[in-house]
This record gives sequence, structure tokens and C-alpha cells, in this order.
Amino acid sequence: MFEDQPEVMAVCGRVCMAWRTITARYVHRSLHLYNTLCSPTEVLRFSQLSRAGMLRSMESVTVSGSSSDSRTNGSLAHVARFVAMLAGNVPPALRELRLERGEWTVENPGSLFFSLATFTPITRLKLDDVAFPSISVFGRLVCALSRLEKLHLSRVSFSDVEAPDPQSVFSHLTAPIITKLTLNNVAFPSVALFGRLVCALSLFRLLDLAARVTELTLNRVAFSSTDVFERFVCALLHLEQLDLPDASFSDAQAPAPKSGLSVHLPTWIANLTPTNTAFPSVSVFDRLRVYAL
Repeated sequence: MFEDQPEVMAVCGRVCMAWRTITARYVHRSLHLYNTLCSPTEVLRFSQLSRAGMLRSMESVTVSGSSSDSRTNGSLAHVARFVAMLAGNVPPALRELRLERGEWTVENPGSLFFSLATFTPITRLKLDDVAFPSISVFGRLVCALSRLEKLHLSRVSFSDVEAPDPQSVFSHLTAPIITKLTLNNVAFPSVALFGRLVCALSLFRLLDLAARVTELTLNRVAFSSTDVFERFVCALLHLEQLDLPDASFSDAQAPAPKSGLSVHLPTWIANLTPTNTAFPSVSVFDRLRVYAL
């Protein structure tokens, strides 16, 4: 009778073993219906199911800004409620957190990041089409997940004009050990725009975060020049594997071999895979090939 109200079944299951068995069986068959949260109402239902022990086998959850509710459409404000309600009660099998299609509009980020630190099972963070108000907020989000190993960024943007002071913003944070970084479907029309992302990586570098990345995937990333590409690679000191599916370079020729950036390029890349990569000239390809020698 409550099949369309699993949260009610979960509440009953907390005081009745028979209801708990029935609810667990029903929810387990339809876990995929509860792993995408587009509104505060869905966050509440997720929390109730989690506290009743119904989501112990869930491995991934998505918080989306896309919702029919006009108050949350395009906003990720309900991330704060999600984190607060799950703090200290994260499903033990949960390994992946996804944030997608929305603007970060959390009013009290300090409290959110404090609670997010209890999400210790999370090892993978995927951000798809998320607009952050600043690089520092993005950095604090990443650093709040202390056991993060893989970071996937797709169409991520920052609204701030200037980079923050890394010493004042990140001095009290502990960096996770990220080993795999993925950028998907990103276009950098200018060195100035790309520099903001490089700045974010540089802030992490002070925390020994970017330095530990060993795998980098640049999927459908458009670079304005190989110089921009070099700046990005230089921020990753221990890079071993570089995948470039559908990456492209707009400049007509490679930079001078003795340029200031070139001498700092990592030459220990063991696995270079330029799949469907659009090189403007043979010289650019030859220059890229040198990175892996």
C-alpha cells in the first residue's frame, strides 16, 4: 500500500522488523530511482531511506540542479541539505558523488564543508556543468573529501575574476591524494581563461594535491596553443599516463624547444595516447611526442 512512498515504509521499518524486511526488498530492486536528487524533497527521502539502512549497497549518488521546481531549477542549493542530512550517516558502499547541471549557491559554505568531511567513503567526485562562484570554493569542496582519489571535471566554470591568495584560503586545509584527473568537453579560447584553471591547480600544488596526479585524461579539450597545453602539464609533477581523446590545438606550429616552459615539462610520461587528436602540424605532434620520451 506504500509502494509509492518508500520513505514512509522506511520510517515504519525503523520500529518494525517485518516492515524493515519488506522495505529493504522493495528499495533494493529499485535503487536507481533514488540515486539522483533534484530537489529538497528528494534529498529528504534519500536521508530517510539511508537512516533506515535501506541504501547500504548504493555506490553512487547524483545531486542535480535540474528540477521542475522553479525555486531550485539551475541551483545546487539543496547540496547543503543533502550534506547536513547525511553527515555521519553516509551509506558505507557509497564511493562516488556527482554534482551536475547547476550553479553553486550554498549560503553557508563553511558549515557544508565541515559536514562534508564526514563523507569519508567518497573516493570519486564528478562535476558536470557546475558553475562555482570562485576558485576557492571549488578548492574547498575538493579538499573537504579527504579520501578523494579521482576527480572528473566536465564544463566546470568559475565566476571570480582574480585568483585568491592561496596562503590565506588553503593554509588550514589538508589535501586528498588525487591520482586521476579528467577534463571532459572543455574549451579554452585564450591563455587568460585557461590560466584560471591552471591557477586552481597551482593552489592545489601548494597542498601536494596536483603533484600526486599520475593519470590525466583530456577528452574533447580544445587548446588555443601548445603553450597552453604545456602550462597545464607542467602543473602535474608526477604524471605517468596522458590520454588525449579528441583533443585539439589551434596554433599552427609548436613553440620553440628552448622556451622557458619547455625545460620544466615532465619527461617521465610512460603512456601517451593521442586518440583522434587534431594536430595543426607535424611539428606539433613531434613536440608532443617528446614529452613521452
